[in-house]
Amino acid sequence: MIEIVTNFISFMLTGIGYTFVKHGRKIQTAFVPVLTFHTLVAISLYLFLSYTSNISPISIAIFWVGAFVFWFNVHTLFESSILLKMLYMLKLTHPMTKTELLNKYEAHCSLDFRIEELIKGEFIERLKEGFNITRKGRFIVKIFSIITYMWQNDDFVNSTK
Repeated sequence: MIEIVTNFISFMLTGIGYTFVKHGRKIQTAFVPVLTFHTLVAISLYLFLSYTSNISPISIAIFWVGAFVFWFNVHTLFESSILLKMLYMLKLTHPMTKTELLNKYEAHCSLDFRIEELIKGEFIERLKEGFNITRKGRFIVKIFSIITYMWQNDDFVNSTK
């Protein structure tokens, strides 16, 4: 039982630690540092538990991979949800008209803001001629293309049934 509690508490503390690792970036643009931090905490926890209990490294790995995937998906949903952002903006102020709400949203989530996120995440680079996709950006596009192909290709979908 102590192993479960230790895993859970460690994961909760890791969730708080992500805030510092991300340095104000979105999870998608800070994925590598967040994953590295998550892995280091999981390894540290395994080393601690291997000396204090008989817990299997496989069970720790299963828990931490599942916990990370869950956390990543929930965190991405909250960061990317336009509806949640708008609800949050309404919560913080007095009632707003549609125009006021859209203007406030645009100020926080504008195209310029999104481009800066892509630059911070090293997915694109700013050149004199404009913007160019980086090696990291091309890798993400390739992965996205593969996943999109799998979802949209009936032959692939039917072969997995």
